[in-house]
Order: sequence, then structure tokens, then C-alpha cells
Amino acid sequence: MANDKLLRALEDLGLSDGEARVYLAALTLGSASVVALARSAGLKRTTVYSIIDSLRSKGLIVPEMKGL
Repeated sequence: MANDKLLRALEDLGLSDGEARVYLAALTLGSASVVALARSAGLKRTTVYSIIDSLRSKGLIVPEMKGL
């Protein structure tokens, strides 16, 4: 229930549903893999990559490359 209110508030601020879900997942999980973000947000991993790019361009998240 609380997450629904947070999602709606983020959408009211101009984020799409997917962006709001991934952003909230990132806030909840902290540093996390794309797979973990996708699971938490309830979205496909391939979808999350484009959403991460969108959130990055809006200055809301900073992707971190690990394991390279």
C-alpha cells in the first residue's frame, strides 16, 4: 500500500510507471544488479536497461559497472 502511494507520487512528479518502479527499487535496494532491480520492480531485465538510461539522463541514478 505504501509503495503504491510512493509510485503514484513519483508518477505525479513526471516519471513513467516503469521509471517510478525502478527508481523505488533502487532506493530500497541501494547498490544492486539489474537482475535484482528487475525482480524488485516486477519488470523484465531487458526493459530495466532502457529505464536505467532514462533515469540516468534525468540525473536520478548513477549506474555503476562492476566485475569488469
